Amino acid sequence: MDTIKSIEVLESLAAGCLPETGEITDAQTLLDNPDVIQALQLAIVQLRKAVLGKSAEQKPKRENPYSEIDFFRKELFNTMPSDKLKALKKKAATLGVTKSNLPPYQAKARLVYPRAYEPWLKAERELLTEAIKFTNDLDLLSDIFQRGKGSIQIFGQKVIYESQMSDAER
Repeated sequence: MDTIKSIEVLESLAAGCLPETGEITDAQTLLDNPDVIQALQLAIVQLRKAVLGKSAEQKPKRENPYSEIDFFRKELFNTMPSDKLKALKKKAATLGVTKSNLPPYQAKARLVYPRAYEPWLKAERELLTEAIKFTNDLDLLSDIFQRGKGSIQIFGQKVIYESQMSDAER
């Protein structure tokens, strides 16, 4: 494997994608870890320097394939019936937390968002998929899932992107 190919593989991993296919990976606990992402990005910069020289650091970041999904930037809508809202909140509340011994910044975030920095579980993904059929209101979704709006937006974009790619393959 040459250096250019190595950079491409590292960029895919840093974006949370499988290098071979570009699909978003399910290995989220590893690839969503800020230290892992930062280490990958540092390795990418160093490899670019070795191959391309000093100008490599100025290369703009490649956006994730799902970042173009504008679902959460569109006009706000909420058609979720109150009984559906209660059911989603109840199910989301049963997910609990698995990570402990958090760094101080994560522990602080948990005071506001009890599920902050938790991996997205399959059950939670299914609940989010159901919820976004009714709303793009990040404040409401944040309340339901007890996560920050940024986390919900990014993961929601991934879910929508994967759904679109799956539909396109049919």
